This record gives sequence, C-alpha cells and structure tokens, in this order.
Amino acid sequence: MSLAEVRATLPPCWRVEQAMDSRYLFIFFKTNSSCSTSWLHPDPNFDLSLYFPPLVPKHCPKYEALSYAWGIDTTVSPIIVDSRPGQPGTSLWIRPNLLVALQHLRTSRTARTLWIDAICINQDDGIEKATQITKMGSIYSLAYRVVIWLGPEKDDSDIALSVLKEVGFQVESPSQSSIYPSPVATRPNLWRSDTPLSLDQNVRDAIKSLVLRPWFYRLCVIQEVQLASTISILQCGPHDISLPVFVNSLQFLAQNSMTYVPASTMASCRRLPSKSPSYLLRHVAMLNCSEPRDKIYGLLALLPQSL
Repeated sequence: MSLAEVRATLPPCWRVEQAMDSRYLFIFFKTNSSCSTSWLHPDPNFDLSLYFPPLVPKHCPKYEALSYAWGIDTTVSPIIVDSRPGQPGTSLWIRPNLLVALQHLRTSRTARTLWIDAICINQDDGIEKATQITKMGSIYSLAYRVVIWLGPEKDDSDIALSVLKEVGFQVESPSQSSIYPSPVATRPNLWRSDTPLSLDQNVRDAIKSLVLRPWFYRLCVIQEVQLASTISILQCGPHDISLPVFVNSLQFLAQNSMTYVPASTMASCRRLPSKSPSYLLRHVAMLNCSEPRDKIYGLLALLPQSL
C-alpha cells in the first residue's frame, strides 16, 4: 500500500511516515510534545503484508556494490587476481584508496563478491566506459547492498561511529524536518529538543572529521545511495554502521546543533523528496566531479527515462 493509502486507514491521533529503511513508522501523538511509535499498524487486525516491506532483498547473483572516493593519488599498486594452485595469477593495478578498501573488506574464511567500478570496467576503454555508465543504475539497485567505504580508521573515527550508532538507534528521522523516538528506543525522550545529550568536544571533533571525508563530496554517490538497498552500510576501517541509522543520528545531531554536519553530507545520504531534473541539478551543485559532463552522467539512473 502507498503511504497515502495507509494514512487513510488510521484512527484519530495517529500519523504514519516512511522511515529511512523504507518501513512505515506509525506515530501516536499523546500531546503536541509527546508521542510513541511502532512499526505495526494500530489496528491489530490490519494485514501486515500490505505495508511491511521485506527487509532482505532476494537478488541473484548476490553481490555487494562498492561506493568509494577514488582519491587524487593516481599512483597504482599491483594485486594478484585469479590465482590458483599451480597458476601464479594475473597482476591488476589499482589506486591506493581502493587497495586499502580491499584490505579491509576481504574476509579470510568466506568468499565475498564485490562489484567495483575500477576493476569491473576497463578504464582504458572509452567505449566500454560509456556503455557501462548507462548500466550503473541497474548495478547499484540490484546489489544485495551497497558498501560505502569512507577510508581507514583515523581521527577517532571508531568513537564517532560508536556514538552515531548509539544515537541512531534511539531516533527515527523520516524527513529533514522530523525527528521521532524509535520504536526500540531505550531512551524514548531523547528525540525531544529539550532533552539534553552530552557530547564531549573530542566526540564532536571525531564526528566532524568523519563527515568531512572526501566520499561525502562526490557527486556520483547521490545515484549510488538513492538506488541502494535499505540494508546498505558505511564502513570506516574495521567498523561499520547501517546507512539508515547513520542518517537518523546525523539528522538528530544537526537539528539540535550538537555537531557540525555540512549540507553536502546530508545531501549525499538522504533519500530525495523529488527526482525532477531541476531539483537534482540544484541538489548536487555543491558536490564534486572530475568532469563537468559527470553532473549529468552521475545522475543518469535517477532521471526519467523519457529524457
């Protein structure tokens, strides 16, 4: 059911919004400044399947798509691929940012299938690159999840992610102007602007350093995030955080002026309220791309097919 259709079924004092993970958040307003929330419709007899989306998409083949900043360092290092017993394998040359990402993302016990543009697309073949650009929307939307690589651990990024996780599980932020308590909140009053949350200066600095990382200023991330599944994650060094939890936390902290969150960071991570060409172009004006034409190619999968 659409959001409007579900709203039409609600009793007085109830409201429903779509959360960052695409689930419907049901909100009961006790007073103007007090509310409770639930993932379930207030009518216990209402069919759950009509409004509760599947949490884990079923994709075949199952793969993850990597979203990362290439970096300005163009030096390359070799990695060995397709190595088998008795065969030395082949050398593949990649940039430092991707090398560090692969070193953190690989697992010692199980195979992991990642789609990575610098590896899966021949960067020396202009025709192949042009062809693959038109398929980027399908690649990211069909991925089991998108893994956003922010870079190695530094500047207390582990502390920043720990705090963001803690806060993000307490609140839900369906839009840029709304904050509600999470149905699973252990601090149900934290969402209120008059409820104090103490953050030490070192924590504020750590979060600021994290959200100023280069990934948040790439134009292409808009397309990659908008098409990502709701179970996608951000990873920094060995630590990760779910994308919806990350956005909920940042929105809460920014709205309550508890830390510095640049507009580009929220622009990179939030679901867009509109995908009209004029809105998209205004939305990405603050973001970077290596070539001017990428202002269009970086948004191609989000634009109407009639264009």
